[in-house]
Amino acid sequence: MDQPSLFSQSEPPRQFLRSALEIVRTVSVGQIRHVLYQGGPCEMVLLGEVSVSPKRSEPTYRLSTGETVVVTARAQVELPTGIDGVLRNLGDGRFKWLRHRRLKAFEEAVAREGWAGVARKQAREWSGQFSFRAEGERSQALRPPQVGALHAVGAHWSLFSQPATVVMPTGSGKTETMISILAAYDPAPLLVIVPSDPLRAQIARKFTTFGLLRTLEVLAHNVPHPIVGIVSNLNGRSKTTSRAILPWFGLSI
Repeated sequence: MDQPSLFSQSEPPRQFLRSALEIVRTVSVGQIRHVLYQGGPCEMVLLGEVSVSPKRSEPTYRLSTGETVVVTARAQVELPTGIDGVLRNLGDGRFKWLRHRRLKAFEEAVAREGWAGVARKQAREWSGQFSFRAEGERSQALRPPQVGALHAVGAHWSLFSQPATVVMPTGSGKTETMISILAAYDPAPLLVIVPSDPLRAQIARKFTTFGLLRTLEVLAHNVPHPIVGIVSNLNGRSKTTSRAILPWFGLSI
């Protein structure tokens, strides 16, 4: 039996909360996470139906993002030809991605080039896309201590390769400064070491979407997110002794 349409043809577009399109892979030392795009409010308009098997059709919708998707209550539906994605209706107002052409294309790229190759290619797209703009009275941007720290890091790296310490005032935005370093300078493996599991999870979430950099309008909206690794089991040690985040060009393993 075909699934009934979620919305009547005569109804106006409906708004729903589109989930993020994210890849999560478990590896020997922890996880690799990459957000292809963030979730958020979205509208869908009923288009018609498409065959997903010899005996079954499912409704198709056009999203306000321009994507054409199948919406289903089933746990497994393959991606039909000419469709961008398959969303599962969880029945409580939430929707979850089952398939997407961008997921498929990304996984094929990883199979061809490896995680490191894909990460390097994506990181090259960050070049020249970061602005060292400080906040003003009428605009949001980086705080003066953050801009100063970024220039200090750049000055140090232009002459030295030895470790250095950046000291910033409490509450001045050290996490966004770390993320800005990844976006602003020539991409290289960036290791973040933290003292606790909750802090590792919190900072890793920020790195996966470049934190507030786009909201502050210091990073272009169309650049890809970092590929972030969460290290929880290094050389056989438990997660209580290994707490690290590796946005390696963004990659992480």
